[in-house]
Amino acid sequence: MESGYLPVTTAANDMDAIRASGLELTDNMEQTLSGAVKTVRENELYTPTAFAGGNAVRKILEYSMGDQASADRDTVLERIAAGQSAEAATAEFLTDDYFEAWYQATLAQLQQYEG
Repeated sequence: MESGYLPVTTAANDMDAIRASGLELTDNMEQTLSGAVKTVRENELYTPTAFAGGNAVRKILEYSMGDQASADRDTVLERIAAGQSAEAATAEFLTDDYFEAWYQATLAQLQQYEG
């Protein structure tokens, strides 16, 4: 608990057990833990299977869309600063073809890790 993780056993993942552990809980911590314990108990949790390159794949999935959106936004702002309307500056990025190109590029990166 002090490390920021919930208990790993079902028996310990219980608010009565947490309170009995001797850990001092602030009201805020009590509310946070109660919500977390409830979520863990009422939902089926999923952990992906580990594989070689898994961390790299996670980074691709985590950053691919955000990085592209950030770069595209910079381009749009440059175009607007150069006098284009917002509609004209964004038009290229709002097409199915543009999305498909991004998707295919991301897929190609991910396929490097296929086993």
